[in-house]
Amino acid sequence: MQVKDVIKTFNYALENQIRFIIKDLSVEDFSWRPENSAPSIGWTIGHILVNHDFTINHRVCGNQIAFSNLIPVFGFNTEGDLPKDQTIDQLLEKLKILNVTITKVILLKENEWFEQIANTEGFPPNWQGKNIMKVFVLHFNHCFTHCGQILEIKRQLGKGAWGF
Repeated sequence: MQVKDVIKTFNYALENQIRFIIKDLSVEDFSWRPENSAPSIGWTIGHILVNHDFTINHRVCGNQIAFSNLIPVFGFNTEGDLPKDQTIDQLLEKLKILNVTITKVILLKENEWFEQIANTEGFPPNWQGKNIMKVFVLHFNHCFTHCGQILEIKRQLGKGAWGF
């Protein structure tokens, strides 16, 4: 399997993981926030979307940011609430659009592209000077960690983490 196929798989695994872990939630559940000041599940999904757009779609693939209007809502150090004008279905549709866009770029790349040093200006120190493949790994680690956070918030809601 080539590197680009692995990345394509991770793109869609992220989308599918989110869909799976939220399938039993109500509309109200997406806005609920635990007392420990953790963000809402809806905000967390928006945050994953914004990171996928900025980090992978924009910085790594070189595309325009697709959903720049969402950065002030779901970016780093924002409120943690799901805005009333956003729905989970809208956010998931945007993630699907991003995955198609990102996958089109990735499938055109040769393995050597993944070895190039990424544009990591402004990223955390442990991301600095890393190649594109390592940025993908760090990004997906970040996103899947947030998926685990969603599972913990579900537990606090009294819902089974994996639907049972």
